[in-house]
Amino acid sequence: MERRPFLAAAAAALPTFAGCTGPTGLSGTPADRPTDSPVDRSTDTPTRTAVPGGVSYPDRPEELTPRRARRFVERHEEAYVREDLLAAGSAGSPVVELSVEDAEAVVVHGTGDADDGTGDADDGTGDADDGTGDADDGTDTDAGTDADLNGDDDGYVLVSACGGDARFQEAPDGSGGGYGVNNYGVTHYLSPDEHVRVVYNGFACENTRREPYRSTSPARNRDPSSTAAPAELQLFDFGDAPARVRLGVTDAAGGGLVLRDAYAFYKAEPDHRFRLLVQSRVTVAAGRYRIHVDVEGGGSRTASWVLPDRDGPAWWGTCVAVLPDGEPVVYTVDADGRLSFDGRTCERLRGGTDDG
Repeated sequence: MERRPFLAAAAAALPTFAGCTGPTGLSGTPADRPTDSPVDRSTDTPTRTAVPGGVSYPDRPEELTPRRARRFVERHEEAYVREDLLAAGSAGSPVVELSVEDAEAVVVHGTGDADDGTGDADDGTGDADDGTGDADDGTDTDAGTDADLNGDDDGYVLVSACGGDARFQEAPDGSGGGYGVNNYGVTHYLSPDEHVRVVYNGFACENTRREPYRSTSPARNRDPSSTAAPAELQLFDFGDAPARVRLGVTDAAGGGLVLRDAYAFYKAEPDHRFRLLVQSRVTVAAGRYRIHVDVEGGGSRTASWVLPDRDGPAWWGTCVAVLPDGEPVVYTVDADGRLSFDGRTCERLRGGTDDG
């Protein structure tokens, strides 16, 4: 099996200054982040008041509902972005202006419990639970004969987006430096016992040279001249130890084998673990498929996967996730804008990067 590890948007993984946008989806613990700006700045510049330091992270809820899960993740991401921005400054060039966007989060998979609002007034926002993304809608994936989507697990999977900007003490010539953070498409697993955060800027592209499946019914296949990429699957690992997964995809219309492979989540470097693998180039044919997932030492699941004639989230936002208890789940992230995945990255990288 061919594996192509990529750090997505690697050129954007370093801070950029002079008002430009900086890294997307920064990862690492606060202690790992840089504390000094790489730009030379004079201490002779008239001093402006630095933005007060200190970041307060929210406590993980002891009891979860979709609304509580969303609010926790939103507050966590706002604190995370603020800490990133403050850490970009230094003693000689402190952050003097700082702006953090209101975070947005959506539940894409959970226990299926209804959000009855009980005890949810603690966030003071008064937000109504519109149910968007809070349950498996069954249009793209389902759990087959499984009665409980998460087995014995009581956690939620969410996708979040938050960004911000900072400016530093001005240089003697009057020019200023800036730093931006766009933590978009971040995936979270949240339970009363743990919170796992997976950013979308470090993943491995799997089997980038495979030819995508084509149906024997030409009407189902995309026009060869179409610029739309073949369907892909996102594989997430939320467990403590790297998971090993066997994945099979069949065409429900005729039973033809579309994909069968094994995937091992791994560490590319001692301090960097891949929790996201992207299987690109799965199929170019619309229709219904069956996904079967087996986790070594864990559970298994069979789910349906429906690809519509028109391009849409099912083509790039369908996910297979291994939960901390070893149970796999299948869901589709049907979200726009900041919450959507930067889909087709592996396909875009394939042309100039896939050298075998």
